[in-house]
Formats: sequence, structure tokens, C-alpha cells
Amino acid sequence: MRLSPQARLAHINDVDLVAADRATLRRSVQVQLPIRRLRWRWRRSWLARRSWLDDLSQATFATGIACAALSILFVTAGWQATATAYIHSETEEIPFRMPEGGLLRMKIPAGTKFGIKQRNGIATERLWIPGRGYAWTQLYARSYWR
Repeated sequence: MRLSPQARLAHINDVDLVAADRATLRRSVQVQLPIRRLRWRWRRSWLARRSWLDDLSQATFATGIACAALSILFVTAGWQATATAYIHSETEEIPFRMPEGGLLRMKIPAGTKFGIKQRNGIATERLWIPGRGYAWTQLYARSYWR
């Protein structure tokens, strides 16, 4: 044990050592050896990080553009397909096209909720009828919005 830690480390694989002695020798050498601290090699790690980030940024940019385009497309389609809520203020008799295809004049009481979509100057008014579906009618938008 009077040898330096490096010299004792050279004898660690000696065939004459028993396993218990080898463990004792290893522990004594580990205690006396200086602790090695890892140092970042800034230039190499910076370059490695930069090239990895460059690859990531190119892929992320393309993916981000694709996601943004799809989001704009879905929001626009949803905006155009969504009806505006409307509540009738007075009782009216309105002819509706029923889900089965027939035409029926219905007396609509005040306070009934409708969905209205406007396209090309024509407003489509839709009324949900439970168990049957939507009944709809088309009105000219200028005369409808008072």
C-alpha cells in the first residue's frame, strides 16, 4: 500500500490477488485518485448543438407551415358552415322545406330559435325538428335583416 495509486492500479489484475483483496485494492485506489471533472469542449458541443438545431429548425419550420395552413383551412371551413343564431321576435307563418322533401307552412311562435346562414344575398333559415332533422327555407337577406 506504500506505492502510488497509479502503481497500485497497475497491479489490480494480478492473478495472485483474491477477489476480496482485489476489491480492497480497488477501493483504496479510488479514494486516493484525483476526481476527474468533465469539461465541456464548448466549440465542439456548440457546433454539434447548432447542427442539430439547424436540422430541427428546418423540419419544424416545414411542419409549422403545414399545420398553420391546415388550421386556417379548417377554421375558414368551420366559419362558413356555422349558422348564426336568431330568435324570432313575433309569431309568423313560414313555408319550410321538410327533411323528407315536402313543403309545409308552419306557424312559428315568438321566441323560437333558428340558425341562419347567408350566402350570395340569400339567407337560409333552418329549424331543428326533433326526430326528423332540419326544416329549411330561403329568404332574401336584404328584406330579412331589418
